[in-house]
Amino acid sequence: MSAKIKPTAAQIASQEASLRIDEEQKVPVQPQAVEQSAKKTDAKKAKKAAVPFKRGAKYAESAKKLKEFHKIPMSPKDAIRTLRSVGYAKFDESVELHVNVAEVGYKGEVVLPFSNGKSIRVAIVDDAVLSALDKGIIDFDVLLTAPAMMPKLAKYAKLLGPRGLMPNPKSGTISPNPADLLPKFSGNTLRYKTEAKSPIIHILVGKKSFTDEQLLKNIEAIQASFNPAMIKSIYICSSMSPSLQIVV
Repeated sequence: MSAKIKPTAAQIASQEASLRIDEEQKVPVQPQAVEQSAKKTDAKKAKKAAVPFKRGAKYAESAKKLKEFHKIPMSPKDAIRTLRSVGYAKFDESVELHVNVAEVGYKGEVVLPFSNGKSIRVAIVDDAVLSALDKGIIDFDVLLTAPAMMPKLAKYAKLLGPRGLMPNPKSGTISPNPADLLPKFSGNTLRYKTEAKSPIIHILVGKKSFTDEQLLKNIEAIQASFNPAMIKSIYICSSMSPSLQIVV
């Protein structure tokens, strides 16, 4: 058997140098490279976010026609007529008010002279309603109940509460005789409140097929229901039109 040849000092030094080179090549990406990569990613996101939302040609044409009316607030009557002049939708558009108020949480109600075109579904708590809630089904806009049924409704608080549908004394949806409340809640009574985190209220006024008089009377009733000190500005628009500021 041949004897093993012992490596020389020079060979050992050469091997150690090779190992060091291999290890250096395995070093993770330097922080500068990571930072540059992150900057490129952020730049792409910023570029994507900077791309403006593109409106259709018909909307752009309507906006161009309304541009001259944006300088000063208009009377509701003039605003309604102006919106009609730039209509292009092939369906019966909704007419809406967007009210900027002084604080988040502001709310109120008003009885409109005319319907706003939206049918309100009102339900009274009974076994059928409770059974539907067990399945997560909500097919009403207003829920009325007698005080005796409130303990049964408690288990659905997390389902109804966030949607503003939980009956409570402040909203007037609890009564010994809930059926007596049906005319009030299924009629033209409109309730409004700000967005959860923004001091703005969106209110459906009616449909474009309504007469100018119907829309005007509804708008006047809504404005009158607000505390004047709370209103900062009011805008009106239809479903497919730019908005116009109206006189407060």
